[in-house]
Amino acid sequence: MGKTIQLSDLLAERRSEILHRWTRRIAIEHENKELTRGELYDHLPRFFDEVLKALNTHEDPKSATASASVEHGEQRLRVGFDLVEVIREYEILTDCILDEVEAVGGSYLRRVSGVFNPC
Repeated sequence: MGKTIQLSDLLAERRSEILHRWTRRIAIEHENKELTRGELYDHLPRFFDEVLKALNTHEDPKSATASASVEHGEQRLRVGFDLVEVIREYEILTDCILDEVEAVGGSYLRRVSGVFNPC
């Protein structure tokens, strides 16, 4: 079993790797859509930073990320995504974070999913 990872530290230290991994996975997931990189990336970095801030300040992540997640969802619906596809993007983000935990040889607490799912 690996070392237990402090989630906020991992997110801060590996932010670019996680976002890059997410972008690659989303590009594959939505290869049938003609999206620019900006449309693909959208509000994710802001959402990610709001989650990180909530973790560091012990805010409720759901309320801390409400603005960015609403904007992201609205943008996705405008370019033709359905609700299932939007939800899938957040699932992929959680997977990318867990992949990064494993990549650094760590283990994680079940709380990780509990942080992102409500957001």
